[in-house]
Amino acid sequence: MKKYEIDFLKKNQYFYNPKTIQMEITNCCPLKCKQCYKPPGGETYMDFDMVQKIMKDAYQCNVKYIMINGGEPLIYPHLIDFLKLAKRYKFEIACVTSGYSLTEEYLNTIIDTGCYFQLDISLNGSTKEIHELSRDGYDYAMNAISIMNECHRPYGFNWVSRTDNIRDFPRLVEFAREKNAIGITVITTKLDGYGRLQSKLLKEDYLFLSDYINNLEDDFVTVQHCFPYLNRLIKSFNKSRQNKCTSGWSSICIDVDGFYRPCVHLYNNEKRNSIHEYWMESPVLEKIRQAKNITYNNCSDCIEKEICKTCFCMNEDNMKKLTIGDPLCPIKDIVNKGGRNVL
Repeated sequence: MKKYEIDFLKKNQYFYNPKTIQMEITNCCPLKCKQCYKPPGGETYMDFDMVQKIMKDAYQCNVKYIMINGGEPLIYPHLIDFLKLAKRYKFEIACVTSGYSLTEEYLNTIIDTGCYFQLDISLNGSTKEIHELSRDGYDYAMNAISIMNECHRPYGFNWVSRTDNIRDFPRLVEFAREKNAIGITVITTKLDGYGRLQSKLLKEDYLFLSDYINNLEDDFVTVQHCFPYLNRLIKSFNKSRQNKCTSGWSSICIDVDGFYRPCVHLYNNEKRNSIHEYWMESPVLEKIRQAKNITYNNCSDCIEKEICKTCFCMNEDNMKKLTIGDPLCPIKDIVNKGGRNVL
């Protein structure tokens, strides 16, 4: 970073420009996952002229990473042109897919673009029965895993933690290792497309999951940044890191219609002329940056209220008001008693 960017970060506690952009290149998806956070009926693809404008703007803002979102990103009709453009601008691209439409020929075409392309496959269970409690498309995921192995390409798993699949996680890790995955990213369950929070983890679920991860001898399992409850119980947790939602601190989202949002899960749409204008002038981002863990009385007596900031999309009140806190925090009593990882 340049000196003025470093000075800005020290003064304001967020970057001068976002480092990561989520781009919703389509809201179309042929699957019908029960946990899906998108409102049903999406049928839009991002106009490629808009893609070109956004990526040029992102390059000028020194953005490094672009996470492409859906819908199902692999069905975007201009994906290869998108990746060629990303290669030209030296972006690193990440994508989470159900595996739908992935073929060996399609994967080789993606590889031929020369773009850095991190692919994670969504899998919520080690068996079809467990996966289908929350997701569709198990057979597509299995096919994609086979293709990635046949082509000797690195890939990971993306797993959403829920009460209905939590006890299966150790078996899923074993399965992932057997299938040569490079790791698993653990995601928190978020509000679905109807505003409901399905299968929310209980205290005993957090203790089970954190105990398992703490006993691993490697870093095969990665916990999402904006999952402070679980991160706080992991022994490798660093209290100085940004264990919170990265929206407004290092990331934003641009949706399929060109609206700016804090996150792909938050529908606080704004029209702006540029990334930097949105980053500097958005009242929504400013509200997120200033939010404190004192909105709920439940958070006021927590010893870590200043560093633990819950995901906005884990309860309806937070999503609507963009405040921080959880009236039903499942781990507060553990934290106040010293937690699992007293440093």
